Parts: sequence; C-alpha cells; structure tokens
Amino acid sequence: MLPIILVAKDEYLNQLRSGKVYLKNSIYYQQLEEDEQRGDKFDSAIPSDLFSFPNVSNGRLTTLLTYIKSFFQYKPENTKMLSETQMGLYTPKGSIGALKKFSKTTEGNALLIWNTNEFVGRFVKQCNKFKIKCFFDSVEYIDDVRFANYKSVPFPDISKRNLIFTKQKYFSPQQEFRIAVSFNTGEQPDNAIGVNVMESIDVSMEGIEDISEIVSLQEIIDEPYIVSN
Repeated sequence: MLPIILVAKDEYLNQLRSGKVYLKNSIYYQQLEEDEQRGDKFDSAIPSDLFSFPNVSNGRLTTLLTYIKSFFQYKPENTKMLSETQMGLYTPKGSIGALKKFSKTTEGNALLIWNTNEFVGRFVKQCNKFKIKCFFDSVEYIDDVRFANYKSVPFPDISKRNLIFTKQKYFSPQQEFRIAVSFNTGEQPDNAIGVNVMESIDVSMEGIEDISEIVSLQEIIDEPYIVSN
C-alpha cells in the first residue's frame, strides 16, 4: 500500500504517532451539514426509499456502531521511484485544494505514514487481540447515477463493509483511505475502547514513530516530496 497522510491538529497527529487511534462514528459525518469537506449525509450509507417517515428527507440505509478514520492516500500515478531508496510523492492538483481546506483549523502540518502496510498491520493486530471487527481499504467513488439507483432497490446487495468504502464522486479529490471498526447491535466494546461508544472510540496500539513523520503540509504539496527507505 502506498503512503498516506493525515491532516489534523498537531495534538492529534502526535496522538496517532504514539499509537492512539481515534475513530469517529459514521453518523457524526452524516450530521456535519455545514462542513463541505468532511460532512456527507451518505457517509457509510446509501440513499433508500425503503422506509418513509413524515418530515424526514434523505432517507438512507446506514451502518450502526461503525467508526472510521480517514487519510489521504497517494495513488501509483502520484508516485515515482527516484532511486532505489527514494520515492517522490506528487500531490494531484485536484487534491491540493481539499487538503488545504482540511488544514484551515490546524497548525498547517500533516502526518505522513510511509509504511502503510505496517501501520495497518499493527492496527489489525490490536483489533484481533480484543476480537474487534476491523476493516481497511481505499474508498471507491461512484457516479451519481449509480449512487441514485440504490434508491429503487429494496435491499441492495451491498455489505456493511462496502458501505464504509463507497462515496459519491464529488468527494474523489480526497483520495481517501480508511480504517474502521464495527460492532453488532448489543455488543459491548472491550477495554481497548473509549467510554463514549456513540460518538467516538479510541484503539490503543503500538506506536508508529518509526514509520511516520510530522511535516508541513505545504512541504508535501510542493512536489515532489521525497520519502527515503
């Protein structure tokens, strides 16, 4: 898997480096109507006319007790091997605006994780230890027609896992890579999980100081940003 970056406040970047993975309930993002970058009423959901209620618009089938953390991920066409030990990262012009908007409420830094495989491996290891269902993948962005077609299907053949990793094409400049955990209704989180399970949870795993660095977002955007093995 190619490198990923997280744009957030320095406090949260350092928390993640130390091994504290903070995940938000997908419902949180559905309710961020004023945030055009993070808000998505169909996050981990698809439109549906299966049920009808008075004064309710944007009917949807959604996941419950699903928590996600999102990163920007470089694609093969955004990278170039400059030598046997150095890779250049080239941020797509269409994604620069989205990343800058994410940074408006931060100190202007980002966490670059250059060994995504190892990061995911440590996360999965901790989840498995506490028997927590976890997922990870790049987000698939689908066109409006395909997305809208879900409305007319009573019970679409789409799994909870696919719901987490499917978004509308409008968000494609974000090039999201997600990690997620999910519980069935009635399950109680184990002691690796924070108290407030309705809004967010924390998964504590091995730190990632050895496979990541905090850098200026502007440095990453000023291409190429060089990563050395």
